[in-house]
Amino acid sequence: MKKSGSGFDNIIKKAKDLQKLKIEVGWFDGLRYPEKQENINNNKKNKSKLLSKKESPTVASIAIIQEYGSPKQGIPSRSFIRSSIKENRQDIAKLFSSGLKSVLKEKETIENVYEGVGLRASKLISKKITQIQEPPLKEATVKARAKKLSNKKITASLRKPLVDSGFMLSSLTHVVSKK
Repeated sequence: MKKSGSGFDNIIKKAKDLQKLKIEVGWFDGLRYPEKQENINNNKKNKSKLLSKKESPTVASIAIIQEYGSPKQGIPSRSFIRSSIKENRQDIAKLFSSGLKSVLKEKETIENVYEGVGLRASKLISKKITQIQEPPLKEATVKARAKKLSNKKITASLRKPLVDSGFMLSSLTHVVSKK
């Protein structure tokens, strides 16, 4: 049975347009940590002083190590990407569904709906990064963080997993692009 009419054709066109886009959340373009992570917090003038690509790890590679852990390096898994998506799957689906209804009513564009979903997902992941407290950092890691400070004093914030300089947290973003 063939349906015709502008309403049905419009729905088919929009469904095809949906398949042309994708949402990615993370760290892109080979973004790398600055030469010294403390430069971000303590010396904003030296922000431009970055290590070469061979010397400085990408933010995405560090995020993956933290997400899945690295037994060889003695780093436990601290899932903030998978757990955030799992915990918020229904909310993200509702946001997407609501956006699609607006697209069909021609109140919103598909691109804007994808942007909204990407923004929401990146905010949820950021929030999760700030909430994670377990497993705790090793004492050696806490001491290494303290050494980078001028007063070398160990504070509660130095014991916070996933947030040392704040660079990973502040550089998390999303991208909507064509497939």
